[in-house]
Amino acid sequence: MVLSKEQISVIKNDYEEKGWTAYRIWKEHPKFCCSRQAVENLLKKIKMTGSGERLKGSGRPVTVSSTENKNAVEELIVSKEDN
Repeated sequence: MVLSKEQISVIKNDYEEKGWTAYRIWKEHPKFCCSRQAVENLLKKIKMTGSGERLKGSGRPVTVSSTENKNAVEELIVSKEDN
């Protein structure tokens, strides 16, 4: 389950202000309905970056559909049809 921004801020606050471990945060907030591993992963990310946000450049790369690419594909299709 994906944690909401509110949940991330609560977890970050509990870790930084109260010094709680992932297990204690997970036990104190049963309404979050997430796994203990999700809290541990978030704390690891907070320790590495200081934030709960995704790292820049992480995730799947974006593909661009430009007119140049579309024209190139159309030319390939037409050349295959001619053959």
